[in-house]
Amino acid sequence: SRSAAPTPPLRNQASIPRCDVSPSLPRLRKGSKGQPDPLRIVLSSTSGTMSGDGEGGRCFKIWKKARTTVLVHKSPKLQMIDDPKVVITQYVVSAVVIVYFLFNIFQNFGYWKLETPYGSTNMWAEGYDASNDAAVALCEPSNLANYDFRYDETWTYYNNKCKQFTPYEVSRKLESGGFYIQTYVQDTVSKYEDCGEDLLGCRTKTTDWDNYFVPGVDDIEIFVEHGFTAVQRGVSKLMPKTTVWKKSGDWKDDKNKEEESFNERKPFKMKLKDLLKLAGIDSIDAPNYAGAVADSVGTPAFRMTGMVIELQIDYTNKIPGFYEGSEYVARASIAKAPIGWAGLGGATDFTSSTRSSAANATDGSFETYESYSYGVKIVVKATGEIGHFDFFFLMAVVVQLVVYWGLGVVAAEFVASSLLGEKSVDWVDDQRDYTHCENHPESTRGERPAHWTNREGWDKDQKPPPKATDTTV
Repeated sequence: SRSAAPTPPLRNQASIPRCDVSPSLPRLRKGSKGQPDPLRIVLSSTSGTMSGDGEGGRCFKIWKKARTTVLVHKSPKLQMIDDPKVVITQYVVSAVVIVYFLFNIFQNFGYWKLETPYGSTNMWAEGYDASNDAAVALCEPSNLANYDFRYDETWTYYNNKCKQFTPYEVSRKLESGGFYIQTYVQDTVSKYEDCGEDLLGCRTKTTDWDNYFVPGVDDIEIFVEHGFTAVQRGVSKLMPKTTVWKKSGDWKDDKNKEEESFNERKPFKMKLKDLLKLAGIDSIDAPNYAGAVADSVGTPAFRMTGMVIELQIDYTNKIPGFYEGSEYVARASIAKAPIGWAGLGGATDFTSSTRSSAANATDGSFETYESYSYGVKIVVKATGEIGHFDFFFLMAVVVQLVVYWGLGVVAAEFVASSLLGEKSVDWVDDQRDYTHCENHPESTRGERPAHWTNREGWDKDQKPPPKATDTTV
């Protein structure tokens, strides 16, 4: 008869243990069969190796603890977990990582190096008319009495009147690049007499003061010429396409619509009353509750207190579809600064002056005209992000993808080890079932199956089965 020995597995055949556990069939914990523990061999020696303490000595216990915890390298054990919850968790987290990567590249331009541009503005105004309908209604005596207000004992705003001012008194440029529209003035004319060149100064002083509204400012039209410079990208742009929004950031939501749109051929211009509405103020005659204090009597109007309007211009070239960054836009938003009063303050002009006739004489005199101005101060704040391609930023995004890709594995292992009940206990036990790997110089990789590299059931005394041979009886 002819018989054949069992055929050994194919050479280098890979076999991965499958972690397929079931709560109804509890898995027994596997041991490290056939693997001699070198530490056990040393400890079981009759002579010992450390002062003859033997296996139960303190030195051996310390060494054993260090040998099995600190002085080892633990490689992760490859397992296959076919639980749907674990698989779905890994795929969902991996999908989120991919979506984040694509968003960072194509929407957030994560491969760009960004800078904040420098903004420049030039503003002017037209349309001041002290005799328009709004001015006539304001200056009615019965209407002026409604504006009376007392801030405290020092500052009172009674007996208000109207007076025509020159256009350049009403509107003027600010040194900071903003613009100012005067709406209310306190005029004081003072005469100083019997003045000497001594500590007493002028012996007689008479003062006449009046409060005036500036009529006709509601329809003043404000023009804004603006541009930016991005140093690192090396670009300067005058009057890019500009959209105006009620609030900063409204352009991020597609449901919101811009209020106005301007470009190089259509300059930025808006009337004061329209500007105030975008800032959330119905009109310049609306009550300003922030302008009163505990000692105040009444509530002042914005026409009296003035205000600061912030014109915030956001420049950017992060436009989807223009990934080379050659297109530039500006998004402007209007906001009222959180302060109660605004203006240019006081200014003094000397209208006449006569010096004393002698060193000790007191016949000198002079007259002054003082004006304290309140109004709407428009300031411009440039901000935004102008970017250009940077190789190192691109590499940073790629590294982020590589790092975040491992989150899927981390999440899946967390579910497997913590959220599957009895299955999690079995999986953790199997994961921690460490085996000591040894080198067998008398054998070669080709003489044993590849899955025996974990030394499960393999040692120098247990050789692989011999090759098959034929026998004839």
